[in-house]
Order: sequence, then structure tokens, then C-alpha cells
Amino acid sequence: MQNIHIQIAGYGVEGPNMFFTSDPHYGHRNVIRFCDRPYDDVKEMSTSLINNWNSVVGDDDYVFVLGDLFWFNDSHSIKRVLSQLKGKIFIIPGNHDKMESYYRVDDPRIVICSDIVNLFVEETEADGTIKHHQFVLSHYPQATWTHRERGAYNLFGHIHSKAGRDGFDQDLILHWNQCDVGVDFWNYTPVCWETLKHKFDTQKQFKYKYERLFKMIRQIIKDFF
Repeated sequence: MQNIHIQIAGYGVEGPNMFFTSDPHYGHRNVIRFCDRPYDDVKEMSTSLINNWNSVVGDDDYVFVLGDLFWFNDSHSIKRVLSQLKGKIFIIPGNHDKMESYYRVDDPRIVICSDIVNLFVEETEADGTIKHHQFVLSHYPQATWTHRERGAYNLFGHIHSKAGRDGFDQDLILHWNQCDVGVDFWNYTPVCWETLKHKFDTQKQFKYKYERLFKMIRQIIKDFF
């Protein structure tokens, strides 16, 4: 496990932002069919993924890729794609990544990470206050992780979920502070931290609302019997 510390700017503050993504599968023809992606071929898919990435990521931003970035293992082709992507890029291995090819790419913006990363973030708000966030980044969703009960987040990929569809592991029970950051869910575009914050707030409220409901139901059943 690897520890990474970064500093970012909060909403409305000038400075670097952070983004997360997973499972673009550059060069993988069959993923278009498997995941019902809106592309005719891998060339169209690659062009769209690159354009979408660069439409939201700036040169000084951090991007964490949570696995299955490329289908091919040709370091020349990998470098050609990476050279077109903005930001400082942290790559966490997925089950399809051939990491030896990544190590041959000479690009100071690229950081090859361990299978699981502890990410510690200092976020400066508009009023000058600093908020601290902890993430556990992995290709696979975790059953539990460091400081889960204290609100640390687990971001993952692999399952290729979509809006209205649970993905390939539909029986997974996820915690409120987990999220699939794969491209299939996020319109083939890296998702920013500000968007994830809103999603987690909604999931947390939903969790506590139904926990109170279940508690009431259990008490009613207990009193009745």
C-alpha cells in the first residue's frame, strides 16, 4: 500500500483540482459491445475519451486512474495516448494493465502506483479553511478499508456500472462512502472531487434516513411480539 499526499483548491479557489476515472480500456474493441458504449470503433472511442478528458482536466490538475487504462501493451502506443492527456496522472494497476509497458514510458507527469493507494488530501476553501480528506483508491471495490467508519472514501473501478445499471457485480453491497469512478458511469469523462462530494452527501443522507426507518420497524416488531 502506498501513501500519497496532495494539496488542492476548493470550489471557487484558484489552484489544482483532482479528478478520478477508471476503465477507459483504450484499444479494446470488445469493450464497446460488452459495455454498450456509443462508439463504432476503437479509434472513435479513443478520440472521444481523450477529448472528454481534456475538456475538464487542466495542466496542473491531478488525475487518478483506477486501473484498466489500456488494453494493448505497446509502450509506444501508450506513450502516444498519455502525451495527449492533460494533468499529472497517477495510475493504479487494474487486472488488464501490463505494467511493464507503463514503466517504459518516459514522462515525468506519470506516476505508477501500487495496487492500493492511501490518498491524503488538503483542500483549501474560499474562506481559507483547510479540510482534510482520506481516500483508499483501488481497482476493485473493497469490503472494508482504513478509517471506513470515520468517513474515509473508497473509490474503485472494474465493475463498469452505468446510471440505472449496477454493473457486472450486481450483488455487491456498497457503503455510502464508496463510488465507482469508471468511465461508463461518468459519461466517459473523469469525475471531479466537487461532483463526488455531492454524490457522497446524497448517499450518506439516504443511508441515515433508511437506518432510522429500519430502526423504527424493528422497534415496532419487537413491541408487537
